[in-house]
This record gives sequence, C-alpha cells and structure tokens, in this order.
Amino acid sequence: MQHHIAQGYTTIATLNQNIFFECLKSNVGICYKILNIVCQRHHILLSQLYLSTTATLRQLLAIELIFFADYHSLQLNSNIIQLKLKLTQENFAELLNTSRQSINKEFNWLTQNAIIDVKNNYIHIINYEKLRELSLPLQASMLPKSF
Repeated sequence: MQHHIAQGYTTIATLNQNIFFECLKSNVGICYKILNIVCQRHHILLSQLYLSTTATLRQLLAIELIFFADYHSLQLNSNIIQLKLKLTQENFAELLNTSRQSINKEFNWLTQNAIIDVKNNYIHIINYEKLRELSLPLQASMLPKSF
C-alpha cells in the first residue's frame, strides 16, 4: 500500500446520500473509520492553531524547511539536501506571516549554526538532524493520537 499526502482538498469518492446512509446503518466499522478520520483532522487543526500562537519563528521555519526537504528536495550527497523550489526570504515571510527582516535573522542563525546554506536562491540543508531537533517538540504534538 502506498501513502500519499494531499496538498489541498481531495475527493476520494462521491456517493449518493441514500447509499452512504445505508452503508453506515449496515456497517459499524465504516462509522468508526469516518469518526476516526474526523477526530484526527480535528486534532491536526487544533495542533496547527496551537503552533501558530505559541511556536517561535525559528521553530515554524524549521517545520516548513523539513516539509520542503521531505517532499520537494534532491539528495545531493550523503549529507546535503537541496530544496527543488527556489524560495526567497520574501516567500517565507509571506508563508509565515512575518517580515522579511525577521526571516533574514533566522536564516542567518541557521547558516551560522551550519544547519542550512543558501546558494543562488536554492536552500541546501546541511544538517537535517539539527533542523529536525529544532522542530521536534512541535512536530510530535502535531501527530494525531491513535484511537
């Protein structure tokens, strides 16, 4: 089985309302699975709301960089990961709802601590583990609890 992550709203199936309700009536397992999905989605939304109000800019930036590294990157060698997307500090400022100057300070800190390097508007992640450590407490809180 392969796992895919939707980047937006995704329709998996379209069912007639009457057929859907008949399936729910006759199969308790379906009700449980649907409730489980709704609860997980609710937990993720609450976690994201919590993050947006309590996390530092550095932690939020680390989470975004890890996301881009996991889903939009090239492995240049055993240690360096290059993001496939050309993203500017202005792009990150807009994404994280902050100023470009604040993003610049965080990028400078990440560069001075040998976590990332920026070359020709391409971001190279030099130390993925350190980047993950910056976001680890927050990432763990975002994971849905199993039911």
